[in-house]
Amino acid sequence: MLAEWVMTDQAFGDATARNGEHRERISATFVRPLPGIDDLFAFFTQQSLTQGFAQTERALLANLVEIRRFSTDETILCEGQSSDALYFVLTGAVEVMKQDEAHDKQYLLSRIESGGIFGEMSFMDKEPASATIRANQPCEVLVITRERLEAVDEFGGVSLKLHLAESVAVAVIRRLRALSGRHVQKLQAELDHANQRLQFLRFFGATVAMFAVASFVQKLINPNLPPSLQMLYSWGFLLLTLAPVGYFAWSQHLPIARYGLSLRNWRVSLKESFIAAALLTLLVVVVKHESEPGQPLWTWGSLSKYSAHESQFFWIAYGPHCLLQEFIGRGVIQGSLSQFVTDSKPLVPILLTSTLFGIFHFYVSVQFALLTFVISLLFGWLYARHRTLIGVTVVHFSLGLASIAVGLN
Repeated sequence: MLAEWVMTDQAFGDATARNGEHRERISATFVRPLPGIDDLFAFFTQQSLTQGFAQTERALLANLVEIRRFSTDETILCEGQSSDALYFVLTGAVEVMKQDEAHDKQYLLSRIESGGIFGEMSFMDKEPASATIRANQPCEVLVITRERLEAVDEFGGVSLKLHLAESVAVAVIRRLRALSGRHVQKLQAELDHANQRLQFLRFFGATVAMFAVASFVQKLINPNLPPSLQMLYSWGFLLLTLAPVGYFAWSQHLPIARYGLSLRNWRVSLKESFIAAALLTLLVVVVKHESEPGQPLWTWGSLSKYSAHESQFFWIAYGPHCLLQEFIGRGVIQGSLSQFVTDSKPLVPILLTSTLFGIFHFYVSVQFALLTFVISLLFGWLYARHRTLIGVTVVHFSLGLASIAVGLN
């Protein structure tokens, strides 16, 4: 028996006599017998805190510890209670609770399973317990006090006390390192959250500025303006809108590829955009034919009134105009909303962006706003699939020209 290793010294037997009496009392109280010395020795052999101990040291611990049993929700150690003991969870589990004096509540800090330890801080510095320990379920706890260790010191067991203190110190340092790492992660998460809130405020400011520009420019645009002024107001409106949106995009310090200015998946995007453009062009032709039966199909709308120079400028500038519109709508606004609503479904940023642009065109008419909303859904879906502005700009360009060609602009 391992107990014989330490029981051969009569003086040591005197020092551990009270422990044996304690075992007998506990055994008489509970139906299931307490673990024997061999079981405790096996426990300390597997316990991480005593991995580097010699067999004689583990045998000493097995003889010195007291076994205490606790029922569910029973308090083992109270916060503020004086204690210089080290506790090992033999079976079951315990909860570490912290008292909130301001709200008279206790909060769960952690859960310690079988094989874990607690009370190590008080064991080292003899200060009162910093938390309450409560049984999470029926459990058995091994307790070793400084008094018992010091009693063994008198009989040549100094190495056990020092070795245990050293192991506890290492365990405390490791726990502090882990807590420090989690604290850093928490601070980083809070910093990221604060930064996201700042970005959202900038995004909101850019959106408000867009609506302010729209409310100002819409009063200046009317169908009776000469073509040159129409183009001037259209480009002025776009550039004024681009200013706050562009500032917001610049303030995020992200690569331009995040806003769709990328050749990523451009071949597939172009293929899908050509199909979508063909279907939309057919739809525009059908709408024109059904809404104005007997009228010429191709009238080119306001473009037919342009001079040669104005037409030339239109054909040169219309493509970049469409690209800038999609950069604002899809690249910046929809892309930013995708960052702000990361926990939602992919359709949500598309719906929000489409709703925004539908409201943005209410000044033309309710019907035009609804049409803008529906078309924006298609554009948003195409952009979300490939994250490049190439395909969606081609569809925008084709749909715009089709509308102009049949005189629906």
